[in-house]
Amino acid sequence: MLDPGHGGIDKGAVGSTGLEEKALVLSIARTIRRFLSRDRRFRVILTRDGDRYIRLRKRYELARKRRAGLFVSIHANANPFARYRGLSVHTLSARASDRLAARLAERENRSDAAAGLDLGGAGRSVSSILMDLVKRETRAGSARISSLIVRSARNRVRLLRKPQRSANFAVLRAPDVPSVLVELGFLTNPRDEQLLRSPKYRKRVAAVLARAIARFFRETAAAAGAGYGAGYRAAGGAESRR
Repeated sequence: MLDPGHGGIDKGAVGSTGLEEKALVLSIARTIRRFLSRDRRFRVILTRDGDRYIRLRKRYELARKRRAGLFVSIHANANPFARYRGLSVHTLSARASDRLAARLAERENRSDAAAGLDLGGAGRSVSSILMDLVKRETRAGSARISSLIVRSARNRVRLLRKPQRSANFAVLRAPDVPSVLVELGFLTNPRDEQLLRSPKYRKRVAAVLARAIARFFRETAAAAGAGYGAGYRAAGGAESRR
């Protein structure tokens, strides 16, 4: 599941030339979907396919409801210090990896709060064990897709120094779906905004993300020793297309 951030009354970050985050990330998400949908084994779902606002909790609940094998939230960054630029990938952590990640999580979390996993009628002790196992596997998957995105992006698009970061992002709190938040660049940086206005550069970024997502599912299937399972149908198949 691809999650274009913001939407509707929430424009997100806005560049000096007027480029709005909500429109940019929807454009990128649609291009990624086009790349990945060339492989019919996979189904790519967007949390929003138009200009509307969706609460953070609703976004990851959609991923769980549709049994997505991966959740990728797409954003564009902003910072008072215009020198910051480049793509970065963020995973969930109760403790932020650095001040920049902490400020970003605070900005992205302003809309609403999130909830956790409902294990139904399971007993308390069983629930605790299951929760630990599920969260451990989810964290491992999130770390893997984060690394794959950075590897795919290296030497192809501009990366933020220390591109892999973590913080307490509400939209990444699904305990049973590997999840990452991708910041495409800084709209507060003139060069990043200029690049993100370019259709050619947008296509390159989308191809980078599509390649990483496809590899994630390929490696997941190989590790499972079988074909792509029903729980891993969110994306795939465009790793060689740019």
